[in-house]
Amino acid sequence: MNPATPPPLSSLLPPPHLHTLARHWLQEDCPGLDPAALLVGLSPRLARIVCKSQGLLAGLPFVDAVWAELGCRSSWKVPEGSHVTPGTVVAEIWGSAARILQGERVVLEVLGRCSGTATAARRAVEVGRGLGWGGVVGGTRKTTPGFRLVEKYGLWVGGADPHRYDLGGMLMVKDTHRDAAGVPMTEVSVAIPGGEGHFRWGR
Repeated sequence: MNPATPPPLSSLLPPPHLHTLARHWLQEDCPGLDPAALLVGLSPRLARIVCKSQGLLAGLPFVDAVWAELGCRSSWKVPEGSHVTPGTVVAEIWGSAARILQGERVVLEVLGRCSGTATAARRAVEVGRGLGWGGVVGGTRKTTPGFRLVEKYGLWVGGADPHRYDLGGMLMVKDTHRDAAGVPMTEVSVAIPGGEGHFRWGR
């Protein structure tokens, strides 16, 4: 790789974490037997993922991890972060018929959620630029349980700042902390060890 070329965003994602998520999603969708697999069998098939609405394509590493768990192989026809339009073939998948169908719903939901997040993030960034705003568009910790990494990754692809990933990422004190502590907000940072210099007010 050219030293001047930044690595792809997918390098941020540890493979073991991706495989853990993929396995969890698949087990949730098919915790036991799949009787429909007997109808289609394990004969090799080629499937395509076709875009149905325009937006930014994101979530490829998660999808690849799902297919890998099922012994399938994917080939992307459009790079991640590209703007796609209805009818565009974004990927081809090779694998047995039963395994492709077992991963179909999981793949489409994950790809749709990550792409939707990236599209919304890019739109917000472009609105800010259009207004001449020089600040940063950031996400929050208000993510869907179980999909935090997917949605944070979508923010990255869309050009937004993912902000803190979890409670340990930044000491952020909100009005709810003030109410529970029963002290003025100006005293909260003093009461928390290490609060100075790593402190942020929030709502």
